[in-house]
Amino acid sequence: MTHPPPRDPRATAAHGPGQWPVPRPPVAYTGYGHPLSASVPGTARRHGLASWGQRCLARLLDTCFVAVPLGVVLVLAWLLWFFLALLADRTVESASSGSMIFMSVCGFLACTLYDVIFLRNWGRTPGRMIAGIVVVPVNGAPRIPLDALVARSALFQLPALATWAPVWALVLAYGLWAVLFCLWPLWDAPSRQGVHDKVARTVVLRQD
Repeated sequence: MTHPPPRDPRATAAHGPGQWPVPRPPVAYTGYGHPLSASVPGTARRHGLASWGQRCLARLLDTCFVAVPLGVVLVLAWLLWFFLALLADRTVESASSGSMIFMSVCGFLACTLYDVIFLRNWGRTPGRMIAGIVVVPVNGAPRIPLDALVARSALFQLPALATWAPVWALVLAYGLWAVLFCLWPLWDAPSRQGVHDKVARTVVLRQD
């Protein structure tokens, strides 16, 4: 007399009447330890997309974490640049303009690197850790590709390069930035992605 094989404890659903349960297919995980399906809608149903409020909180916290130490360093660098420019017999206006461009570029690079380093290694920055969200690739890849991360972070930080520009240009740059990157997730469906997310093919989820 033959006996049926022992029941697999991982089996979850019966294939039909009188048939042995079918094992559940393995769940894919990202390199950051978060389960992820191949499609954004499926992922959202299982894990939940980050809310707009969570994303804003994370950005606000990260801005504070970066701005305070970076501000001190940039002010000192600005004073040094300004002083050296004056020693080189440049006018005050020229020295001031050059130092502002220098500060803009340094701020842009520092903020971009901050995002890239944390997202590449952990999928979240300190601000996102506190807010309880994580950035993951939409296709279930182990990690977000480095080039995609650089593009995502650089796009979001672009207005930093305009801090030396005239007021009207600054208002225009930050206005476009607010619509495309900050507000876009409010009406984007089904993934709540900003333009930078769409370029990098990433989605922001609640952290389980």
